[in-house]
Amino acid sequence: GVNLGTVRIAVGSRIVLSSSLLSFTDGDGGPEMTRFKWVNKSRSVLPARLEHYQNPGSPLSHFSQDDVNKGRVMVSHLGGTSEEKFSLHFQVTDGEGALVPFNMSVVPYRGVLLLIHNKRLSSEYHKQIAITPAQLLAATSFDNQEPRPPVTYTVVSHPRSGVLALKSRGSDQLLELTSFTQADINASRIVFLHNSSRSVSRDSFSFRLSSGHLLLPALYTFNISITLPPVSIRPRLSVSSNQLFIAEGALQILPPNLIEVDLVPSSATGGPFEIIIKTPPAQTHVTILRSFVPIRGNRFLLSDMQTRRVQFVHDDSEEIHLPIAFCVA
Repeated sequence: GVNLGTVRIAVGSRIVLSSSLLSFTDGDGGPEMTRFKWVNKSRSVLPARLEHYQNPGSPLSHFSQDDVNKGRVMVSHLGGTSEEKFSLHFQVTDGEGALVPFNMSVVPYRGVLLLIHNKRLSSEYHKQIAITPAQLLAATSFDNQEPRPPVTYTVVSHPRSGVLALKSRGSDQLLELTSFTQADINASRIVFLHNSSRSVSRDSFSFRLSSGHLLLPALYTFNISITLPPVSIRPRLSVSSNQLFIAEGALQILPPNLIEVDLVPSSATGGPFEIIIKTPPAQTHVTILRSFVPIRGNRFLLSDMQTRRVQFVHDDSEEIHLPIAFCVA
């Protein structure tokens, strides 16, 4: 016969239809031959439908017991405000006998999204620091549903004295972002990089919080405190390579480690450091990406280069060796 469980699903979310919720044991042809058919007998629009895990968003009407056993079938709740119990109607056959009808009960419930931690981050002047779950943590109550919708932070306003960035997997490359997930925070991939010369000891960014169809209406502020340098320092610039190759008429992003700045004395802290192109060649120009918009100039911050936002653009079609001199301020 058909073995059924009651599907408990959060409003607006998805749950995998496992074999503990649906199985047919009388068939002789194996799980591949046991075929289910979803039949919508409701006169009104149902608040849920079946979907394949590789094609979420599209209705699924036919599937096998093997699909269920391998977690390929999902029940998707379409949202709304109703939490009333309803039924999904099916027919099943083992490929030899007649179609057997049965109903599956679905009980929706309202999921909860909570902001658990929102604590101040302490950053050193012109340093990079990761945001951890001890400072920023949110979670949902979706029981044991899989796949669970990710908790997403959408940035509304960015820090003024630094960059909120995503650290690439397996490298130190930093990418500007407009949103991130709790999983990114848990993996230490969300960092704040201080890059301002202003003597401001406090900064912040604001965000909204969502998970699947759950959206908290509040606008939250994440605060950052910055330790200012106690003494004046002398920066010392070094270039890791004496050549930079640019294709004719093309652009080249400056490598993040092309220019390095050491502090004298070495125990001092300071920054941020502004790199100035003292002798820009006539056949090239430099653009710096600000909020993804290229701005032309001959001055940029060291952190701009570290986040791959500085581009050398070759304006001519002639191949030539172009000397370039840098200094640091």
